Amino acid sequence: MSEWPINEKENLILGNISSNVGIITLWTRSKLIADKIPSNLYCAIGQLYFNGGINFILRNCLYNKNIRYLIVTGQDLAKAGDTLLALKNNGVDENNHIIGVHNSKIHKEIPKEAIDKFRQNVEILDFRGKTIEEIIDKINQLEKKESYGDSEIFPDNKIEPPEKLPSDSAVVKIKEKTIGRAWLEILYNISRFGATKPTSYGGFQKELINVLSVITDEDPFEPKWEEYFQFSKEELEEYIPQVTKNIKIENIHYTYGQRLREVQLKDGNKIDQINNIIDILSKEPYNRRAIAFTWNYESDPTSKEPPCINLVHVLVQENTLYLTVYIRSNDMYEAWPRNAFALRRLQGEIAREIGKSVPLKIGPLTTISGSAHIYDKNWTDTKEILDRNREWVLMRSTPLGNLINFRIDPKGNFLIKVEEGKIKAIHTDLDGNAIGNYEGKVAGELIVQISNNNLISEISHALDLGSELQKAEIALRTGKQYTQDKQLVL
Repeated sequence: MSEWPINEKENLILGNISSNVGIITLWTRSKLIADKIPSNLYCAIGQLYFNGGINFILRNCLYNKNIRYLIVTGQDLAKAGDTLLALKNNGVDENNHIIGVHNSKIHKEIPKEAIDKFRQNVEILDFRGKTIEEIIDKINQLEKKESYGDSEIFPDNKIEPPEKLPSDSAVVKIKEKTIGRAWLEILYNISRFGATKPTSYGGFQKELINVLSVITDEDPFEPKWEEYFQFSKEELEEYIPQVTKNIKIENIHYTYGQRLREVQLKDGNKIDQINNIIDILSKEPYNRRAIAFTWNYESDPTSKEPPCINLVHVLVQENTLYLTVYIRSNDMYEAWPRNAFALRRLQGEIAREIGKSVPLKIGPLTTISGSAHIYDKNWTDTKEILDRNREWVLMRSTPLGNLINFRIDPKGNFLIKVEEGKIKAIHTDLDGNAIGNYEGKVAGELIVQISNNNLISEISHALDLGSELQKAEIALRTGKQYTQDKQLVL
């Protein structure tokens, strides 16, 4: 048993190897419990944060079958204790999923027979909410038991990415300079994280909810063309007026341009909503009512062809015109690129008209796609597009890719220094002006301060800052020279 534990050894506190008792402290720091229980009373103490950790408990217990009792204590923030009890009480199904627990499974390399052997021979004692004294009393009352068999060891778990990776179920943010690059990001995200579900038209779709796409630099009048677009320049130029102009097309029920440019009022008059937006903001650039709708409440709720683009909202801030568009249902393969180009053109035209009276820059275009989906008929083509652009997709996760696709965090930067026995992080705006100061003796202190003040919006910036703060802490502890963005020489 000298090699035991075989998993997570560095994270376990070992006691008496011959003891029948293992203690699981869940989210509570194991040392806090270990400091209060004599080490001769337990074999090992360790934490269990999430359900996946149950696999390593199983592997360790099936190797050391002298463990006959598992005491569960501490704060159970992720309900992993409940899952462990469900494994004990219910077992696993034919696919090694724990019965009664959603989406929780045991490594396929651990056979059901071994799992059942664990369940039959290891007693799990739920002491959540009990005192340390009660735990010690219980351990002293436990019957000493013999090992229930020879050690078993199983192959390492072979990681197989699921069809759908876990994701934020409420919003996905994509920010790119151009529509073409954003489209690749959208296809990549839906392919990797989208949930598969039926459609109202037969077949299936992969869907993300509330995909928020921000386009910062696309020229409204000279769009950047990509060879992987599934339409020609001529087709795009034919489509754009269907959104920006009041155009009627034969045998087509309506166009977005018609809905935006010609609304029938109850008094018999008609209003051009886009011209109304231009008039409002030309007079009051600070106005928040520059909104246009395409939804007709009299007919669209029961229509078989209700508009997908529903709301257009224009705001002006600091002499910059922003356009936000809500799209209730968005075919991200066929429709979104065309929609985005047309809406960007509309944004440019609105800015140009308002700019005659109020000087304006063109800010980002933001589309919020409520149901952002790709139909199954386009899954193969989507994969081919991503495969053809694999170099760009892979580049996203490399240091060179981060440099090429580098995006400045609009919330500012941090200058990191080690001075006066402290780590100091000076928060600056994008012009380099100091606007805040944070300091502490360990990286974690500054991470909490910066996080609590919500001062970072780019994931790459957060990762880089975390790395720099850790380097600064190491330098502070070891007396080495720290220079931001330079390798720490140890």
